[in-house]
Amino acid sequence: MSRFYVLTPFSRIENKAKLIEHLRPFNIIWHPLIHEEIKFEEEWICPVGINMPAKIIIEQPYYKLNYFLDRERLDQEGYYSFLCDDDFYEDDFFAKIEKQLAKMNFNSWPELIVVSMKRGLHKVGKHPVSTLVATQENMRVDKVGLEQMIIKGNLLDKLRFNHWSGADGLMAEVLVQHVAVIVYLPDIYVHFNYLESGRW
Repeated sequence: MSRFYVLTPFSRIENKAKLIEHLRPFNIIWHPLIHEEIKFEEEWICPVGINMPAKIIIEQPYYKLNYFLDRERLDQEGYYSFLCDDDFYEDDFFAKIEKQLAKMNFNSWPELIVVSMKRGLHKVGKHPVSTLVATQENMRVDKVGLEQMIIKGNLLDKLRFNHWSGADGLMAEVLVQHVAVIVYLPDIYVHFNYLESGRW
């Protein structure tokens, strides 16, 4: 069994307690990527301070992720997932992934796992409520979210994100062309913007 790590570009301090309570049962290592002093007390939470430019005109989450990737040593055999600071996972999320992979009898686990993402019940802001389903055809801009991709450390080490809002889709387009084995798990879900008022 490989270790799971969760990377969260973090700024919504009001969601801190809810995210800790949500993530604690998953037996993961959580890296909140923070640009201000925020204290976390539990050993499984390993915050990483991000030195943000005074005036940043690029997408902050991708800047934070690239900053982390440029400076931190990754677990080459671990798996890294991405969770925004108002997203949740479904119950038993990582256990379900492990169970599905165990059924596939890989000699070694794949470099990329893709799950689906439910986007709520009520449209709030610009994002619709349609579900983003984990399929090869949806690995493109506007059809996949970064939260759906779980990337092995030895692959993530080589990647960096473009600095615009469609960077996750661009990353997906690159990965689907160059990664030999991708596992799609369409019946396992991230819950997009779960803490956004009115969406769920």
